[in-house]
Amino acid sequence: MYLPKSEIEAILLLNRISSAYARTGIRLIEKFPSVQTFFERYEAGCIQLPKGILKTLASPIEDSLHRLVERDQQWLEGSGNGLISIFDADYPVLLKQIYDPPLCLYLRGKRSLLNQQQMAIVGSRRPTQSGRRIAESFAQSLSAMGLVITSGMAAGIDAASHVGALGQSGETIAVFGTGCDVIYPSSHGGLARKILAQGLLVSEFPPGARGQASHFPQRNRIVTGLSFGTLVVEAALKSGSLISARLAMEHGREVFAVPGTILDPLSAGCLQLIKDGAVLTRNIDDIVNELPNRECQKAAIDPPLLSSLEQQILAQMGTTPVNVDHLYESTGIEISELVSHLVKLEIEGHVIEEYGNYILSNILPGNG
Repeated sequence: MYLPKSEIEAILLLNRISSAYARTGIRLIEKFPSVQTFFERYEAGCIQLPKGILKTLASPIEDSLHRLVERDQQWLEGSGNGLISIFDADYPVLLKQIYDPPLCLYLRGKRSLLNQQQMAIVGSRRPTQSGRRIAESFAQSLSAMGLVITSGMAAGIDAASHVGALGQSGETIAVFGTGCDVIYPSSHGGLARKILAQGLLVSEFPPGARGQASHFPQRNRIVTGLSFGTLVVEAALKSGSLISARLAMEHGREVFAVPGTILDPLSAGCLQLIKDGAVLTRNIDDIVNELPNRECQKAAIDPPLLSSLEQQILAQMGTTPVNVDHLYESTGIEISELVSHLVKLEIEGHVIEEYGNYILSNILPGNG
């Protein structure tokens, strides 16, 4: 049998043979002082292993397994690459509390982000333009409060959430359903590079691992497990986002859902979550009220300075409702850009939208 020569090699081997059932792998070595000792005892014939793991360890697979672990070790020697195992003191506290935490995580980027307060944002891979703007704006506002935005790097809402955090010069974590050196979808190469520059790429799957259908639910439990809460923006009744929300509820974490029209299938999942007890979320205050950290609450009360364009828009508004056409005529800001700013201002609680018209909220200075 291939016997690892160090503790890190033993962890990499255990992850390779138990990646499909991490909890089993962790429970196997609970009674041993180290993972390396576990394999030594197995070699001595002192341990009975499950059939699935025995099959993986059996020849001729064993030789290729040795080479794969060697490749994992070589990857870890690369600049910015790292590994954190459940036996490390800085393993994320919240993630360790879930039913089936990953044995280890492969990392690229800022390892310290794992133990910072995180908010997950998930949703449809084919969102409406409005949904994309909402996700991006929520991510911007939450980042401005000092929260790390965590998502799954998928197309649609996930990507918009990462972009929103980066646009606020905030920090974001992308959890992969592949090895964290395999960009999926491939079109997100540029986004991955930006995240790597000011955030963190994470995966429980070894370097080089390609995406499989079973990988993405596994990834979702990490996204929600790392976060104190999960915000769902547009989700169908049968979707991965709803699975993520259910996982968050099982973890005992708060779930937030942005409501929508009953006529839109992409709103059906969010409306069902709200019916099941998720927090109906129209603006940032709905999240702030549930924050476990008082410092973040204080930051939310004192929001970031408004841009000159946002100030220009607000200057044209009062307690009398005005529509987008009126604001376009009075500000000269292009409609698409104007709508994007209005979504952000609504999420931050500066304006209220009613039937397509906008008024100032009462939280603005001089409007209380």
